[in-house]
Amino acid sequence: MYTLKRYKIVNKKLRQPKTKIVADLDFLPIAEKYDCGFTYQEFTGKVPKYITIGDLTINIDCDGLNYLSKQDKFPVDYDFYITEGILKGPQTGVIASPFCSEFWSVPFVETRTLEKRQGWSCVMRASRPHRDTVNDIIATSHRNQFTKPHYYHYDEDQHCQHDLTEYMMRNKSPRPFREMHQDRAPQENSNYIILDSTVEPPSNPDFNLGPWHDHTLCELVVEASASFFFPTEKTIKPIVAGMPFVVASDKGFLRKLRQMGFCTFHPYINESYDHIDNQYQRFQTAIESFFNFVDSPNNLSKIKEICNHNQQIIKKIRSHDQQQRFWKKIRRFIEF
Repeated sequence: MYTLKRYKIVNKKLRQPKTKIVADLDFLPIAEKYDCGFTYQEFTGKVPKYITIGDLTINIDCDGLNYLSKQDKFPVDYDFYITEGILKGPQTGVIASPFCSEFWSVPFVETRTLEKRQGWSCVMRASRPHRDTVNDIIATSHRNQFTKPHYYHYDEDQHCQHDLTEYMMRNKSPRPFREMHQDRAPQENSNYIILDSTVEPPSNPDFNLGPWHDHTLCELVVEASASFFFPTEKTIKPIVAGMPFVVASDKGFLRKLRQMGFCTFHPYINESYDHIDNQYQRFQTAIESFFNFVDSPNNLSKIKEICNHNQQIIKKIRSHDQQQRFWKKIRRFIEF
């Protein structure tokens, strides 16, 4: 049984673990699904969700980018750290997974075939140093690509050396991305589409496909992190949309995607960039490979086969319960 302050008693029949569990309301759906009692406690402050099981403090960070790469700045003590994203090398106490929540979040909708698409897309929002690098490489070496059909955007480009505002698909938001994304209704925003009205839109409008996922042939994905493997909705979107992509991220990002069962686009797109240590050189090569394909798209039937395979892998992943994956990680600490 668990009792919630300012809440009614929700369930009196949940089995009591011998190990005391203290958690906030985010644990409630899992507790109910797996018949596990806990004591409610509201956790405050800018920290990830966390629970205590017996004498262990277990932090749950579903936005691995925030803390996983900055453990020296972690705001609370913890014994185990359950998160998304894979850092290089062993991490004491870290229980990580490449299966980020976005694998379940981007809705499948019907998009046009590759033969009916043209041009390219690259959409960035929150400021990151590696995104500034991508913007500046495009500005200095590939500005001529803006003569082709394109969707380009970077909301928080204030630290870039080169201004590409004149080529952007919409006005930059005057508000920080993290403040504006929660109140943006996708049905009322022409920069987001729900192509299939029977598909329930995701709770976060940023998980919707954009019009570029229906109109352009290839997307340059600039991931949230360039220092460790952290596939987010930015990679999932072109997979769901059935289109090829090039990724500007950590070295070995494509190799790790293949280890998860996905296929990438070699030899039709040069993916040698995935092996380059130096970030700037890796991004230069990736962007050059991207625009070489945009200039001369080839073997679209073979690429379509790869896209179909990747969509099936996403569906296979979604056949497994995301909450079950989380439960398996914490179940080892609970004694009944």
